[in-house]
Amino acid sequence: MKQFFFLFTFSFLINYSSFAQKQGRERIDSLSLKLREAKNDSNKVKLLIDLCFTNYSINPDEGIKYGKEALELAESIKWKKGIANANSKIGINYWAKSDYPDALKYYFIALKINEELGDKAEMAKNYNNIGLVYRNQSDSANALENFNKSLKIYDELKNKVGIAGILGNIGLVYSDKSDFDKALDYHFKALKMNEELNDKRSLALNLGNIGTAFSKKNDYSKALEYDFEALKIQEEFGNKNGIETNFGNIGNAYLKISSDSNKQALNKFFAGDKIKALQESKKYLDSAITIQKDIGALMDLKNSYKDYSEVQASLGDYKGALESYKNFTNNKDSVFNNEKAKSITQMQLKFDQEKNRCNCRYRIKKTTAAKICIHSWVDYSSLFFIFPFQTKEKNYERKRKERFFIAQYSSHRYCRRIKRNRSFKSKKL
Repeated sequence: MKQFFFLFTFSFLINYSSFAQKQGRERIDSLSLKLREAKNDSNKVKLLIDLCFTNYSINPDEGIKYGKEALELAESIKWKKGIANANSKIGINYWAKSDYPDALKYYFIALKINEELGDKAEMAKNYNNIGLVYRNQSDSANALENFNKSLKIYDELKNKVGIAGILGNIGLVYSDKSDFDKALDYHFKALKMNEELNDKRSLALNLGNIGTAFSKKNDYSKALEYDFEALKIQEEFGNKNGIETNFGNIGNAYLKISSDSNKQALNKFFAGDKIKALQESKKYLDSAITIQKDIGALMDLKNSYKDYSEVQASLGDYKGALESYKNFTNNKDSVFNNEKAKSITQMQLKFDQEKNRCNCRYRIKKTTAAKICIHSWVDYSSLFFIFPFQTKEKNYERKRKERFFIAQYSSHRYCRRIKRNRSFKSKKL
């Protein structure tokens, strides 16, 4: 996210077509009972895929386990449709864990198989989910490209559920681009379609997105109205991803109300009492962080800790603020390192492939092959030599910031001055 505050919005994931009425933990228990009696055939693959998908918002690690079991079985019985669906649902669980490189890996495998099968409905789902990953990586151009590919297919298929979902996701991209009026236009179109379809799960996503857009427009009253509506539905379904996102959004809204120069929202909700607004923000951020730790939502956890640090500092808890800021930087590094490690692995694979090609050429023309291998080794190895120094530089910068905070917080005179001003002002580093 470009902003420092936690405004991660909901994202629409196209639902598995056989998803029945039971939801959440109740559905997992029901499917687990059926799984015990299932034979090793396509029906068992379907059960495992259903368990994989249902777990993405509750326990993504468990979802990945079921997905890989489904993939192995589908491959053993040579069922291509099952292989494609298993890859797709495994990707969704990695997305829920903020592991974007692995999410894309499985999505692209699923897309390739569905293209071979000519399965347009599944292709539309794949394009949508690929778009979500690009959006999470702040790549608006690729996100819109994939969302529009998905929308085109759903228009051809006259699939209203799919159209509503993609409209919402396009709204997210425009919100990222700070075109909030256009974003709200897309979100309200999606909301209207889902109301007609009586799709409460998707309604919760639309409501959350609308709340976020209003918050970005500094209309906190409307933001909280839609956030609380969304939270109520997510709690009915037991959707941990949805619940923690709404907790974080509500906590952020209260934080912004506490510091807004326009006192309208502060007067409306807290009778002008800034401390009460901060305490309410702290309560919701506490709840968000607890769930984010539990499900491993590193990106959301990072943003929540940053908000939490600001709340603690504003309440005069400077030691706690420093600790939360450290947690923010540590989680920021974790997200960075996870993605960078995957990139290095991909570069190593390319290097190995190039090296193998060089060895083949060597048997034909020794001199030419030797030159190719040398150049390839230099190109790729330079990336591995450069990366550790970049990481070292980032770690140095992080430690420099922490030393700055420690120096400021340990200064008794500085703290007394802050208390007199009743606000914490961060210096530019």
